Amino acid sequence: MGAEQAEGRKQRRANRTARLTTLSVLLACIAVGAVSPAALAQATPGESCGEKLTNQLRRFNEKCLADLVAYVGGAPKGTARIVNEAEKYWIKLAHTDEGVRAEGVSKAEYPLMKPDTEAGLKALGWQPPENEFGSFWRVFGGSEVGNGKAAEELAKALRAYGIAPGEAISITAGPQD
Repeated sequence: MGAEQAEGRKQRRANRTARLTTLSVLLACIAVGAVSPAALAQATPGESCGEKLTNQLRRFNEKCLADLVAYVGGAPKGTARIVNEAEKYWIKLAHTDEGVRAEGVSKAEYPLMKPDTEAGLKALGWQPPENEFGSFWRVFGGSEVGNGKAAEELAKALRAYGIAPGEAISITAGPQD
């Protein structure tokens, strides 16, 4: 009985390592454009990895954002979080029935936010927080996700936060909790 339990633990550990390795490779492929996020979103549960992955990318670029938005928009429970490594600003993305909902850090959540960031986000069509400790938010429709407009607008929002192209960002992507 003890040998069977040890073998079971060993097999689970090997499966977990294989899933994490596969997910790392898939996210890297998305980042460089080698794999279609739409194809990943259509994978059946037995074929895909179900755990979240954090990956630090060396450069913020619009191609990476386009792939990430396409992944979140195409995955029924897709989510992602983009964090500026230098200042820790973040934007969260979540798949919705309408397309993709984006939420960005507010002054209440990040007191060091620059004064012009709030005005910049509002000028880009982002809604202010709905309560004292809420986030800025914006919903991108399915057509905006599909035609790349959502990724363009997301890049503008990241620039409003002060994240310049080429800066280091971290991305956490995976299914909703």
